[in-house]
Amino acid sequence: MLESIIFTINQILPLLLVIGLGQLIFKLKIIDDNFIKQSNKYIFKAGLPIYLFFEIFNIASFNDINWWFIIYALGALIVIYLVGMIVVILTIKDRKQKAVVLQAAFRPNFGIIGVPLAKELGSLQASAHAAVLAAFLIPISNILSILSLSYYAPKDANNQSIKKVLLNIIKNPVIIGVLTGLVVLLLKPYLTFLQIDSTAPFLYKGIKMIASITTPFALLILGAGFRFKTNKVEGKSIVITVLLRNLISPVLILGITVLLHHYNILTFGEIGYPALIALSCAPSAVSTVSLAAQMKQDERLAGNIVVWTSIISIFVIVTVTMIFKYSGLI
Repeated sequence: MLESIIFTINQILPLLLVIGLGQLIFKLKIIDDNFIKQSNKYIFKAGLPIYLFFEIFNIASFNDINWWFIIYALGALIVIYLVGMIVVILTIKDRKQKAVVLQAAFRPNFGIIGVPLAKELGSLQASAHAAVLAAFLIPISNILSILSLSYYAPKDANNQSIKKVLLNIIKNPVIIGVLTGLVVLLLKPYLTFLQIDSTAPFLYKGIKMIASITTPFALLILGAGFRFKTNKVEGKSIVITVLLRNLISPVLILGITVLLHHYNILTFGEIGYPALIALSCAPSAVSTVSLAAQMKQDERLAGNIVVWTSIISIFVIVTVTMIFKYSGLI
């Protein structure tokens, strides 16, 4: 047990320290809201796409990707979405809060928290599989979020057509980065010039440098963006979302996965479990706030949900990591 505790502290605490530092430097007025806004733009449009490309590029072979794991993880996401939909219908009365709670409940902060977490808990292969999963997770999450927000949106809201949604997904820099990585991974055994680690080491090292600063910088800005303000009206919706995101999601996804492993029906080993922990335990995605604002939903509630699910996820991730390490699953 002591070994599991030490492992958990060493793997999780560095991420938490960087997030905490972000909040500290904001409180000390070293950075301001404008810096945070511009930094988030850089992370989304450049840093994160390059980071995910680099993770996928370093997979030994396209054949090393466990596609059954990818399908299973996406199925788990849809299950959480359906569970969240049922809970929202039964418990939330305010239409402007229904879709906000639903998208926050099923949509994890996978790019900023999930992939780095999978890397800390597993191997390079684990983070690479998490990066590949992001290629499918992000567009599916976007579509489900926008469909939910559109259904509950007021009449004067800026509802998006399916065509526009798909176009935005295709233009998403993160998707472009991941898909580029997959294409290069598939073709580089046949096209030697794509093997930039040997044919163009200067380019490889440059990409590696950008990729290496993306996670700490993104976590720093994530921490700096936390705002601790809420009210009694939002309290019920926040509690419901926290229960869905931080309790039901990990219990359901990881519980079923462990049972399948126990009965030798399906097992993913050290490659899949770190990514599944990241998928089920990561807090709500930061992008849920901007989507809520765009669709004239409760933007303030969305922001508070991100903060509270992030706080609670710390304890959930630590607990789950200790259990999985002690059980020998990671």
